[in-house]
Amino acid sequence: MTTSSEDVLMQVGQVRYKKGDGTLYVMNERIAWMMDNRDTVSVSHKYADIK
Repeated sequence: MTTSSEDVLMQVGQVRYKKGDGTLYVMNERIAWMMDNRDTVSVSHKYADIK
């Protein structure tokens, strides 16, 4: 899910996005959401891209 240079700073479970439950990950450079029972990140945004 993350590259070797990224550390997960915070992990929040039971986060709902578009009627799906998953986990929100806060990292040094980005925020990401992964649906439960999946191995791939569904949503990923760099902080610099958020206005």
